[in-house]
Amino acid sequence: MLSLVSGNKSLSARLKLPFHAFPPRARRSNLPSEGADDQEPASKWCYDPAVVSSSILENIRRYRLAVEAKELRLPASQRQFGEPRASVQEICEDTRLEAFEKLLEHGSVSFYALVAIEFQPLLFEAVQFANGPPQDPIIPTGSALIDTINAPFRALSYVEDQYQALGVDKELMNSVESYLRRRDFAGFWWRQREQGRVVDSPTMFVLLWDEVTRRSREVAMAATLCSNKS
Repeated sequence: MLSLVSGNKSLSARLKLPFHAFPPRARRSNLPSEGADDQEPASKWCYDPAVVSSSILENIRRYRLAVEAKELRLPASQRQFGEPRASVQEICEDTRLEAFEKLLEHGSVSFYALVAIEFQPLLFEAVQFANGPPQDPIIPTGSALIDTINAPFRALSYVEDQYQALGVDKELMNSVESYLRRRDFAGFWWRQREQGRVVDSPTMFVLLWDEVTRRSREVAMAATLCSNKS
């Protein structure tokens, strides 16, 4: 029993991916013609894309190995009370990993571009011209730009499907609708930023991470409720 508990704690520690652990990108140095007061403050929305990408990819790899070794049940939302990683927090973390794995499987998606601040104007401009969210089934196009702005909907659809599969009769804001509202609002601020009017704007990755986390938490709470009833 002790070895099982120790192993579960070790697995939990390996799979945990706290958002605050991502280091921010280095600030841009002042040019010789600039004064110290002219430098932009470091953005709270800006994280090093290489570190974020490698961290998430490594956690997904470890998660897959644990599933293949039959240490964990997939999907996390179907775990029963007493199984490894069956707490609310653990189901939330693993459902989020599963969702991001779906995103990374989508065609020519560039996860780096979703995180990197320099690609945000291009991405938000592209969604401005898109005719709403992609229709189901979301098919890869082979275009890195189109697949990158469509891939988040693969992740959002996944967490929605997990929630619906639990059959909980509770009205909550659909994650796709919530993401679209926040994305449209962020797009406005990015256009203002490009005109030099605003400094701090959330990246598309931050919006998606927040939304997938929100819905994954609701999936986890519903899964735990269903498990306790059975």
